[in-house]
Amino acid sequence: MRLDLEEAAVADVLAAFSSLLGVEVEVAPEVQGEVTVKLDDATAAAALDEVCRQIGCSWTILTTPGGARLVAVSVR
Repeated sequence: MRLDLEEAAVADVLAAFSSLLGVEVEVAPEVQGEVTVKLDDATAAAALDEVCRQIGCSWTILTTPGGARLVAVSVR
């Protein structure tokens, strides 16, 4: 995966990842900010790690009987 973002709103970035991964997205209200990321040949997990590193969040994929969700919460 190639990722090239400049001052992108994290909510938009996480929404794009949820679409790419085919899961719903759930972002805690305190997860905010903008990210600038340039990655070549990265996995989706590595790209999400970098996005979250920049704004102080963590992410996980939760699987429930109702489907999977990308969940992002603040770690600050």
